[in-house]
Amino acid sequence: MEHDDVAKHGAPGSPPTKPWETDKASEERLKFLWEVHKYMDHYVGSADSRATTTLVVASSLIGALYQSKVHQAFTSATWQHWFRVETLASVAAFICLVLGVYFCILAVIPRLKKTSTPGFVYWESVLQHGTFEQFWQQLSGWSHPGMAEHLAENVFTLAHITTRKYALLRRGMLSAFIGGILGATVLIFR
Repeated sequence: MEHDDVAKHGAPGSPPTKPWETDKASEERLKFLWEVHKYMDHYVGSADSRATTTLVVASSLIGALYQSKVHQAFTSATWQHWFRVETLASVAAFICLVLGVYFCILAVIPRLKKTSTPGFVYWESVLQHGTFEQFWQQLSGWSHPGMAEHLAENVFTLAHITTRKYALLRRGMLSAFIGGILGATVLIFR
């Protein structure tokens, strides 16, 4: 029994002699982490699609309000007219729509922390290996537990990215929605 263990994992304290051979629990952990990674990646893509759609709608509404000359309610208003409901609603509509565009742009822009540590999942960390040969040499020496730990770190990073994206997306969609309602109200009651 002990001889089989040494043949499979190497001498105690040494790296496995066959790094791709592993126990069932390690394989299941790695499989689970990849499923979580795919799940989060799907939601990152979904957030980007929603943010892009909201960005286009909010930008179009800004253009429509400008084309309808709603901006003149505050750009050419005298101080006496600044406190009219139409002027305040027009200003608020433009501000909310611009904020919606801003938050959606921030949600779409990827913001991975720059790292000088070579990795195996994100493209910039893959390129930190320098050459394909160095990348392959590092990858070939990893065991399933080592890969699982590295992937778990990347899943954790992806969780931060996803959380931030959805927080910005919610702000962008809410701002654009409020701006759209205010803009439509101004247009209807003009």
